[in-house]
Amino acid sequence: AACTVRLAVAKALKVQGKRYVQKKDKEGIDDEEFASATLAANAVIAALRQDSSWEVRRACAQALAALRSASNSQHTSVLVGALEDKDADVHVAALEVFCELAAEDGNTDPAEDIASFLKQAVIASDPRPAGAALRCLGRMCAFKHHQVVEQCFTHSDVEVRRWAIWCAGCLSTCRPDDELHALVATIADVMSDDISGVVRKAAVLCLCKLGAPGHALAERVASTLRTDVDEFVRAEAAEALGDMGEEGQGQHAALEAALSDASRHVRIAAANALAGFGEAAAQLSWG
Repeated sequence: AACTVRLAVAKALKVQGKRYVQKKDKEGIDDEEFASATLAANAVIAALRQDSSWEVRRACAQALAALRSASNSQHTSVLVGALEDKDADVHVAALEVFCELAAEDGNTDPAEDIASFLKQAVIASDPRPAGAALRCLGRMCAFKHHQVVEQCFTHSDVEVRRWAIWCAGCLSTCRPDDELHALVATIADVMSDDISGVVRKAAVLCLCKLGAPGHALAERVASTLRTDVDEFVRAEAAEALGDMGEEGQGQHAALEAALSDASRHVRIAAANALAGFGEAAAQLSWG
């Protein structure tokens, strides 16, 4: 019963924090409200560190994201500490709110802590924290940690591989093209060889994100459009070709053939890609 009460209090503080933020953004707050929110944040921090129930600790991590009255660097350090919690649900909750709070903290770079956590999370029995860490690194564009991300491409869990591919695409936007050729080759192999359609689809999208080095492999994307057994991977490949500019236009024959695909999702994506070529589409040979 006591645990239920503590959990209810943590959830109530989360709601209170959201209301506080809304008022602060719209009309400002007075000293009494600031002090009240600060006390609430301190209570949440104490419970996050000490409560015996993982559900309460998870709720406190979520509440902390809304209670921004205390210093954000303190929030960041507390969330870093939560990554050492014994429960995976607390890890996930902390990581889910990390980026929002870390973005407001100009003094602390939590990417190093998250990357270190990821190295341990990938060997844990529960894959969810590793996926959450990858999402966090991707949103932070923490390109300095691309190597630890790329090591997750062969993880046994589908969702970890999927988020690793997504994260690598995000990080690539901060890296020069001449550093991406090895990554492009690896992603292309994942697109062809991974046993999961979810991961192959993520690889197609990643190649498109990789700019000129990725677009240079438009022919391999076209091959995926022709041969992949998963209709959603084929649809993603058609859409990617439509976004690859001249390289995609050079694969118009594959797109034209895809207009007869058994899946309506693929046919729609192929039609949209061809239409997106604009005036260039009118000059294509339609057989």
